[in-house]
Amino acid sequence: MRGACMEARRGRWHKAEARAVPRRFFESRRMSLITLAQAERIIDAIIERGLALDLRPISVIVVEPGCKVKAFKKEDGASMIRFEMAFGKAYAALALGRSSKLVHQRAEERPIFMRYLIAASGEQIFPEGGGRLIRDDDGEVIGAVGVTGDTEDCDEELAIFGIHAAGLKTDEDCAAMGRRIGLLKTNPGTRRPSPRRGPHRAERDGVPRKRGRR
Repeated sequence: MRGACMEARRGRWHKAEARAVPRRFFESRRMSLITLAQAERIIDAIIERGLALDLRPISVIVVEPGCKVKAFKKEDGASMIRFEMAFGKAYAALALGRSSKLVHQRAEERPIFMRYLIAASGEQIFPEGGGRLIRDDDGEVIGAVGVTGDTEDCDEELAIFGIHAAGLKTDEDCAAMGRRIGLLKTNPGTRRPSPRRGPHRAERDGVPRKRGRR
């Protein structure tokens, strides 16, 4: 499709032919969203796995990018506020682009930073393991899952199990794609070593440095 636009040339405006934009430009950037069928497969697989492992009653949520709820199920016997917990874990994964377990690590390392983010999100971020990004074969984020009900580690493992059961991918599955899909090669939960300071001037001269009480 061609059209006309105006361009400035030597202080005057002239008509210029607009070049057609290739269709593949839009197709390659079209956002994918998790389907209801995929969301239900994830949830059902997680609940069945929890029953097989004799875990506590599980609650699971699957959300689209933007944290819009796609599907939610809560096992009989699950305690209250499970929807809010599961939603908060999925929200944390989407908000920071990593699993909510890594968000928990960040909260321990930088509590002031995380308190600000939690407040900025309207108290919707729940930094506890069990929230996972859901990726397609191209590594694009198509949603997130939040699992709550048992221990943090069990919730995390169930989330991974459900994603794989639906034929989808986790961050670890797409790690080789790296920065192109927003993943870091290093674990964001690990601290970088601080630069080592050299010896004090008095110590360099062979005189032991006197250290006062702190």
